[in-house]
Formats: sequence, C-alpha cells, structure tokens
Amino acid sequence: AKRFAVYVLTDTSIAMRAEIIGLAFSTTPQSGYYVPCTHTSLELPVAFHRTEALEILKPALENPASSIVGHDLKWLSIVLRRNGIQLAKLTDDTMLASYVLDSTRSTHRIENAALDTLTYQAITDESIRGKGAKTKSFTELPLEVVLSFAAERADLILQIMDAFKNSLERESLSDVYRNLELPLIQTLVDIELAGVRIDSKQLKEQSNRLESKLSTLRDRIYELAGETFNINSPKQLGGVLFEKLKLPTLRRTGKTKVASTAVDVLEELAITHELPRLVLDWRSLQKLKSTYLDALPQLVHPETGRVHTSFNQAVAATGRLSSSEPNLQNIPSVVKKVFIASSGYELVSLGCKKAPYFL
Repeated sequence: AKRFAVYVLTDTSIAMRAEIIGLAFSTTPQSGYYVPCTHTSLELPVAFHRTEALEILKPALENPASSIVGHDLKWLSIVLRRNGIQLAKLTDDTMLASYVLDSTRSTHRIENAALDTLTYQAITDESIRGKGAKTKSFTELPLEVVLSFAAERADLILQIMDAFKNSLERESLSDVYRNLELPLIQTLVDIELAGVRIDSKQLKEQSNRLESKLSTLRDRIYELAGETFNINSPKQLGGVLFEKLKLPTLRRTGKTKVASTAVDVLEELAITHELPRLVLDWRSLQKLKSTYLDALPQLVHPETGRVHTSFNQAVAATGRLSSSEPNLQNIPSVVKKVFIASSGYELVSLGCKKAPYFL
C-alpha cells in the first residue's frame, strides 16, 4: 500500500520500556488488520513471535515509498526503533493535527477525535480492559475483542486524518503542521532515545545529606510543638498550629471548613512564629528529596543506564514543549550537578535572565 495507518498495542505507555503485544494496520476506510504477537489466548489461529512478525513487517514499515499515518508518531517511532525498525516516511500524525487545530484541548485522544470529526463512538481502552486494580492486560483478553479494538483504531486514524487535513487547510494551519510540528518528531525521537547520564552515587550522597537536614528540622519542629506528630498531615499540623499554639486561623478550606495549612497561610504565620517557617522548609526539602533525589535513580533505564524523558509536543497550550517522566525542564540547581556528560561530550546550559532553561 502506498499509504497506511499503524497502531501498536503495548504493555505500557512508556515508549522506552514498552513491549509490543500486537500491531494493527489500515489501508482503506472501514477496514483493519491485526497481527497478534504475544497473546496467551488459546483460540489463536496463527501465533507469531514478536521478532518473527517484525521481521516480516519491517520491509513495509521501512519502505520510503510508503506514507505512514499514526497517532503520536514520536511514541510509535521510539517503540519500533527499540525493536530494530526505523519508520521511513512519517506522513501524518492525528494527535499533532488535533493539537495544531486546537492547542487548548485537554486531551487529543483518538476516541475524542473520532467523535468530533466522524460523530463515531469508538471502543475505549477502559471498556474492554476495565479500570484500576481490575485492569486486564491485552494479552489476557479474547483475541476477537482485541482485534476489534486495535483494527478499529488503525481504521479511525486513517479516517480522522483525512478530516483533519480539510480542517488544517480551512484554518490556514497546514504550514505550521507540515513545516514545524511534523519535522520535529524525528529530532525528538533521537533526543529521547539518547537520554542523559546521571551520577547515581552523587544522587545518593545528596539524598543522605538532605535526610540529615530533614531529621534536624523534624526534631526542632517537635520541640517547638511540644509533641511528635505527622508533619505531612494537614489535620495534625492544623491541630498543633491553631489549637495548641493558638495561632490565628487565616483561612478555611472549601468543603470541610477546617483551618487551612496551605503555603501562603504558613508564609504569613511564619512572620510571627518559627514553627510555620520550619514546616515550609521541611516541605521544600522533602519534595526535593522525593521528587528528584530518590526518584531519578528509579528512572534509570536498565539497558542504557540513562534517564529518558519524554518531550511532549501536544500538551502545552502555548505551543512550547513540555517534559515528563521525569520533568527535566524544572530541575533545581542543586540537582543539576548529578547530570553528567559522556566522555568527549559537554553539557551546555543556555538561557536568559528572565527565563533560564537547562538543556
């Protein structure tokens, strides 16, 4: 086929860790095909091993004469690159098209786009797998159920993109979509796959130093309160501040109407009493420790030994990139030291006085 849509089922949404369960394709509207790779269902007429299936599909996916349409082609490209396949021609991305048309939308999911452009209610992930602790893996579901879901997704991607093309032309946004957003995909794929090294030893040392500071703060807070309590509990903290120490209640929460211990409240109380100020320091250090010093080592990829963030093209309403898992755009100065360059390379920090950024 000269043009086809691709949809891949995986065991996790994290591209750098995802294992392929199956691949779906669509070449014409209202048709779809599904290739199961790691299903455990007994009714499988033909069971492909993932490696075998990808080897057969590789020539088509890497054919420069074929135009590939997908939903989040960056994610798809990373998953397939990790399996030895480099998509040759990234032609259209329904997620990016949706974002260009309306960057203020809270979500750019396939089912939302299908409802908006085709007035069609698509099968949802939750409706076949369940929610929360009862969520089932795609590999556990009957093959016919997965076939319907995956093939429909591939089919919808193709149909939605045709509708989006007309909208992009009508809104004079094709140029932004074609010349700005689409070419950026491959650059972000390369950056995310490369990742960044971190000094795990230095992270551990910083975490231990911070734990020592937290311990000192905790002891002083207990001393001022005259008792031990859960500093992270708004209810227990409120009891100490407003019932025991008789500090003024500056604001109450919406529904429960209990005395607020929000940051702005504690900042005002800290003007007249040491304990609220120490609690603010405690919260700040604890967040730094849990969010970065303790979390980053857990995010080091077992195969690459690096941290691989995800740069999101279709999240921020302003058009800028955002970063997640982990967020590397808001790294505190004290934590930046743990990011290190490979031999022969340099890390460069660029920015301006008003808005410094870390690269």
